Amino acid sequence: MRSLRTYAVAALAVSALATGCSAADVHPGQAAVVEGHDISMSTADDFADEFCSLNEPSLKQGDLAFPMVTLRALSLNILIQDELLHRYADERGWTPPASYRQAIAGLDDEATQANVPASDVEAFKKVRTAQEYAAWVYVRAGREVLIQEGKPLDDQQAYDRGRLILREWMEKQDVTVDPRFGTIDEKGDVVAPDGGLSVAVSDLARKGATLPPLNSRDTAYADALPPSQVCG
Repeated sequence: MRSLRTYAVAALAVSALATGCSAADVHPGQAAVVEGHDISMSTADDFADEFCSLNEPSLKQGDLAFPMVTLRALSLNILIQDELLHRYADERGWTPPASYRQAIAGLDDEATQANVPASDVEAFKKVRTAQEYAAWVYVRAGREVLIQEGKPLDDQQAYDRGRLILREWMEKQDVTVDPRFGTIDEKGDVVAPDGGLSVAVSDLARKGATLPPLNSRDTAYADALPPSQVCG
Protein backbone atom coordinates (compact mmCIF):
# COMPACT_ATOMS: atom_id res chain seq x y z
CA MET A 1 0.00 0.00 0.00
CA ARG A 2 1.23 3.50 -0.73
CA SER A 3 2.43 5.58 2.18
CA LEU A 4 0.32 8.21 3.91
CA ARG A 5 2.64 10.90 2.59
CA THR A 6 2.08 9.72 -0.99
CA TYR A 7 -1.69 9.84 -0.58
CA ALA A 8 -2.00 13.07 1.31
CA VAL A 9 0.83 15.33 0.35
CA ALA A 10 2.51 14.54 -2.95
CA ALA A 11 -0.41 15.60 -5.13
CA LEU A 12 -2.84 17.20 -2.72
CA ALA A 13 -1.08 19.53 -0.29
CA VAL A 14 -2.33 23.10 -0.24
CA SER A 15 -0.40 25.92 1.40
CA ALA A 16 -1.55 29.31 2.65
CA LEU A 17 -5.29 28.74 2.32
CA ALA A 18 -7.24 31.88 3.19
CA THR A 19 -8.92 31.18 6.52
CA GLY A 20 -11.26 33.13 8.73
CA CYS A 21 -10.29 34.30 12.20
CA SER A 22 -12.85 32.07 13.88
CA ALA A 23 -14.68 29.95 11.37
CA ALA A 24 -16.33 27.87 14.08
CA ASP A 25 -18.21 30.94 15.33
CA VAL A 26 -19.15 32.13 11.85
CA HIS A 27 -20.17 28.71 10.52
CA PRO A 28 -21.28 26.54 13.47
CA GLY A 29 -21.16 22.82 12.78
CA GLN A 30 -18.93 23.20 9.74
CA ALA A 31 -15.33 22.01 9.56
CA ALA A 32 -14.75 24.31 6.61
CA VAL A 33 -16.63 26.55 4.21
CA VAL A 34 -15.21 26.77 0.69
CA GLU A 35 -16.66 29.60 -1.39
CA GLY A 36 -20.03 29.07 0.27
CA HIS A 37 -19.87 25.26 0.12
CA ASP A 38 -20.12 23.65 3.56
CA ILE A 39 -17.95 20.74 4.64
CA SER A 40 -19.66 19.54 7.80
CA MET A 41 -17.83 18.51 10.94
CA SER A 42 -19.30 15.02 10.64
CA THR A 43 -18.12 14.70 7.02
CA ALA A 44 -14.60 15.78 7.97
CA ASP A 45 -14.44 13.56 11.06
CA ASP A 46 -15.83 10.52 9.24
CA PHE A 47 -13.32 10.96 6.44
CA ALA A 48 -10.49 11.38 8.96
CA ASP A 49 -11.45 8.04 10.52
CA GLU A 50 -11.59 6.42 7.07
CA PHE A 51 -8.25 8.00 6.15
CA CYS A 52 -6.67 6.61 9.31
CA SER A 53 -8.05 3.14 8.69
CA LEU A 54 -6.79 3.24 5.12
CA ASN A 55 -3.24 4.18 6.09
CA GLU A 56 -2.94 2.34 9.40
CA PRO A 57 -1.56 -0.92 7.95
CA SER A 58 1.32 0.86 6.20
CA LEU A 59 1.99 2.98 9.28
CA LYS A 60 2.18 -0.08 11.51
CA GLN A 61 4.37 -1.86 8.99
CA GLY A 62 6.78 1.06 9.13
CA ASP A 63 6.51 1.27 12.94
CA LEU A 64 5.05 4.77 12.62
CA ALA A 65 2.24 6.61 14.35
CA PHE A 66 0.60 9.99 13.81
CA PRO A 67 -1.55 12.06 16.16
CA MET A 68 -5.14 12.08 14.95
CA VAL A 69 -4.93 15.87 14.76
CA THR A 70 -2.49 15.34 11.91
CA LEU A 71 -4.85 12.94 10.14
CA ARG A 72 -7.79 15.30 10.67
CA ALA A 73 -5.89 18.20 9.12
CA LEU A 74 -4.71 16.11 6.17
CA SER A 75 -8.14 14.65 5.48
CA LEU A 76 -9.86 18.04 5.67
CA ASN A 77 -7.17 19.44 3.39
CA ILE A 78 -8.03 16.78 0.80
CA LEU A 79 -11.73 17.68 0.97
CA ILE A 80 -11.02 21.42 0.69
CA GLN A 81 -8.62 21.09 -2.21
CA ASP A 82 -10.92 18.72 -4.08
CA GLU A 83 -13.76 21.25 -3.83
CA LEU A 84 -11.49 24.08 -5.02
CA LEU A 85 -10.11 22.10 -7.95
CA HIS A 86 -13.59 21.18 -9.14
CA ARG A 87 -14.59 24.84 -8.94
CA TYR A 88 -11.51 25.89 -10.92
CA ALA A 89 -12.26 23.39 -13.69
CA ASP A 90 -16.00 24.10 -13.72
CA GLU A 91 -15.43 27.85 -14.04
CA ARG A 92 -13.43 27.18 -17.20
CA GLY A 93 -15.82 24.63 -18.65
CA TRP A 94 -13.24 21.86 -18.50
CA THR A 95 -14.38 18.25 -18.79
CA PRO A 96 -12.15 15.42 -17.57
CA PRO A 97 -10.67 13.44 -20.47
CA ALA A 98 -11.17 9.77 -21.21
CA SER A 99 -7.85 8.96 -19.51
CA TYR A 100 -9.20 10.30 -16.22
CA ARG A 101 -12.45 8.34 -16.55
CA GLN A 102 -10.50 5.19 -17.35
CA ALA A 103 -8.28 5.69 -14.29
CA ILE A 104 -11.33 6.07 -12.05
CA ALA A 105 -12.99 3.03 -13.60
CA GLY A 106 -9.90 1.00 -12.74
CA LEU A 107 -9.74 1.90 -9.05
CA ASP A 108 -11.44 -1.28 -7.89
CA ASP A 109 -8.76 -3.32 -9.64
CA GLU A 110 -6.08 -1.02 -8.25
CA ALA A 111 -7.43 -1.53 -4.73
CA THR A 112 -7.36 -5.29 -5.24
CA GLN A 113 -3.78 -5.20 -6.50
CA ALA A 114 -2.78 -3.05 -3.51
CA ASN A 115 -4.45 -5.52 -1.12
CA VAL A 116 -6.72 -2.84 0.32
CA PRO A 117 -9.16 -4.42 2.82
CA ALA A 118 -12.77 -4.41 1.68
CA SER A 119 -13.69 -2.07 4.54
CA ASP A 120 -11.23 0.55 3.24
CA VAL A 121 -11.93 0.34 -0.49
CA GLU A 122 -14.35 3.28 -0.55
CA ALA A 123 -11.88 5.51 1.30
CA PHE A 124 -9.13 4.36 -1.05
CA LYS A 125 -11.25 5.24 -4.08
CA LYS A 126 -12.18 8.62 -2.59
CA VAL A 127 -8.54 9.57 -2.05
CA ARG A 128 -7.37 8.21 -5.40
CA THR A 129 -10.21 9.93 -7.25
CA ALA A 130 -9.23 13.26 -5.68
CA GLN A 131 -5.58 12.57 -6.54
CA GLU A 132 -6.35 11.74 -10.17
CA TYR A 133 -8.58 14.79 -10.51
CA ALA A 134 -5.90 17.05 -9.04
CA ALA A 135 -3.27 15.66 -11.39
CA TRP A 136 -5.53 16.25 -14.40
CA VAL A 137 -6.32 19.85 -13.41
CA TYR A 138 -2.66 20.65 -12.72
CA VAL A 139 -1.53 19.27 -16.08
CA ARG A 140 -4.37 20.99 -17.96
CA ALA A 141 -3.60 24.37 -16.35
CA GLY A 142 0.13 23.96 -16.91
CA ARG A 143 -0.24 22.90 -20.53
CA GLU A 144 -2.17 26.06 -21.35
CA VAL A 145 0.68 28.17 -20.01
CA LEU A 146 3.31 26.16 -21.88
CA ILE A 147 1.34 26.57 -25.11
CA GLN A 148 1.12 30.32 -24.58
CA GLU A 149 4.87 30.44 -23.99
CA GLY A 150 5.60 28.28 -27.02
CA LYS A 151 7.34 25.65 -24.95
CA PRO A 152 7.30 21.84 -25.46
CA LEU A 153 4.31 20.10 -23.90
CA ASP A 154 6.06 18.03 -21.25
CA ASP A 155 3.53 16.61 -18.79
CA GLN A 156 5.83 16.82 -15.77
CA GLN A 157 6.61 20.45 -16.47
CA ALA A 158 2.93 21.10 -17.07
CA TYR A 159 2.07 19.45 -13.75
CA ASP A 160 4.64 21.52 -11.86
CA ARG A 161 3.54 24.77 -13.49
CA GLY A 162 -0.09 23.89 -12.90
CA ARG A 163 0.45 23.32 -9.19
CA LEU A 164 2.02 26.76 -8.85
CA ILE A 165 -0.85 28.35 -10.77
CA LEU A 166 -3.48 26.60 -8.66
CA ARG A 167 -1.69 27.40 -5.41
CA GLU A 168 -1.76 31.10 -6.23
CA TRP A 169 -5.41 30.85 -7.25
CA MET A 170 -6.37 28.95 -4.09
CA GLU A 171 -4.78 31.57 -1.87
CA LYS A 172 -7.28 34.09 -3.25
CA GLN A 173 -10.38 31.98 -2.61
CA ASP A 174 -12.75 32.42 0.31
CA VAL A 175 -12.00 29.47 2.59
CA THR A 176 -12.62 29.36 6.32
CA VAL A 177 -11.52 26.45 8.49
CA ASP A 178 -12.65 25.60 12.00
CA PRO A 179 -9.70 26.51 14.24
CA ARG A 180 -9.90 23.10 15.92
CA PHE A 181 -8.37 21.62 12.77
CA GLY A 182 -4.71 22.04 11.98
CA THR A 183 -3.47 23.59 8.75
CA ILE A 184 -0.99 22.51 6.08
CA ASP A 185 2.18 24.55 5.62
CA GLU A 186 4.18 25.14 2.44
CA LYS A 187 6.21 21.97 3.10
CA GLY A 188 3.10 19.84 3.27
CA ASP A 189 3.41 19.33 7.02
CA VAL A 190 0.70 19.88 9.61
CA VAL A 191 0.66 22.95 11.85
CA ALA A 192 -1.05 22.39 15.18
CA PRO A 193 -4.57 23.85 15.53
CA ASP A 194 -5.16 27.12 17.33
CA GLY A 195 -7.84 25.76 19.60
CA GLY A 196 -8.92 22.49 21.17
CA LEU A 197 -10.12 19.51 19.16
CA SER A 198 -13.77 18.62 18.78
CA VAL A 199 -13.07 15.44 20.78
CA ALA A 200 -11.64 15.13 24.26
CA VAL A 201 -7.86 15.55 24.36
CA SER A 202 -5.19 15.13 26.99
CA ASP A 203 -3.12 17.91 28.50
CA LEU A 204 -0.21 16.66 26.43
CA ALA A 205 -2.20 17.02 23.21
CA ARG A 206 -3.24 20.54 24.18
CA LYS A 207 0.38 21.44 24.73
CA GLY A 208 1.45 20.00 21.37
CA ALA A 209 2.13 23.33 19.70
CA THR A 210 4.55 21.73 17.23
CA LEU A 211 3.60 18.50 15.51
CA PRO A 212 6.27 16.17 14.08
CA PRO A 213 6.76 16.62 10.31
CA LEU A 214 5.27 13.89 8.14
CA ASN A 215 8.70 12.58 7.15
CA SER A 216 9.77 12.24 10.77
CA ARG A 217 10.11 8.82 12.37
CA ASP A 218 9.93 10.32 15.86
CA THR A 219 6.74 8.95 17.39
CA ALA A 220 7.38 10.11 20.96
CA TYR A 221 4.54 12.64 20.86
CA ALA A 222 2.06 10.20 19.33
CA ASP A 223 3.17 7.41 21.68
CA ALA A 224 2.33 9.57 24.69
CA LEU A 225 -1.25 10.18 23.53
CA PRO A 226 -4.26 7.97 24.38
CA PRO A 227 -4.96 5.33 21.69
CA SER A 228 -8.11 7.17 20.57
CA GLN A 229 -5.98 10.13 19.53
CA VAL A 230 -3.43 8.15 17.50
CA CYS A 231 -3.35 6.52 14.08
CA GLY A 232 -0.77 3.79 13.61
